[in-house]
Amino acid sequence: MKLYQAKSGIFLCRLANGDEVAGFNCGDGDIDSFLKDDALEHHKRDLAIVYLLKNKEGRILGYTSLSMSAIKLENPGIEYKYPRLPSLLIGRLGVNKEEQNNGYGSLLIDIVIHIALMLKKIVGCRFVTADSYPDMVEYYKKQGFETEFSKEKRLQWEEKGRNIPMYFRLR
Repeated sequence: MKLYQAKSGIFLCRLANGDEVAGFNCGDGDIDSFLKDDALEHHKRDLAIVYLLKNKEGRILGYTSLSMSAIKLENPGIEYKYPRLPSLLIGRLGVNKEEQNNGYGSLLIDIVIHIALMLKKIVGCRFVTADSYPDMVEYYKKQGFETEFSKEKRLQWEEKGRNIPMYFRLR
């Protein structure tokens, strides 16, 4: 079932049994193996839902996995009395190596933000969040994401091999 249709024949659909994922390669072994080995199990256990971005021939251009989450911010920019605020988490996001630099990652993020804005109308959701690889922080910033980490704290986390928490404020 197509959830999103672009004018160029590109569409978004939910991962299903029988989708041909074996040939997907974004250049990151963790992102690739999640799609190939773990994504359907995450569906079954209601841990995450994976959405595939495909072309009109059905080839997977990219994917993202989504789940509900919460974020704790030191300065959330809103008055609140709770320690954490509800968010939609981008658990994984990858674009097929052959399709990188064609705007598909940005398109996936735009779609995720649109999904979060729809969710916001029926459940509490204030942010879209992602735990970014250190080398992808600038990419997420270009997409409108922020981090509360100073450059020094980011470097400390990078040295420990940890991902950087990023968030996008829903308006």
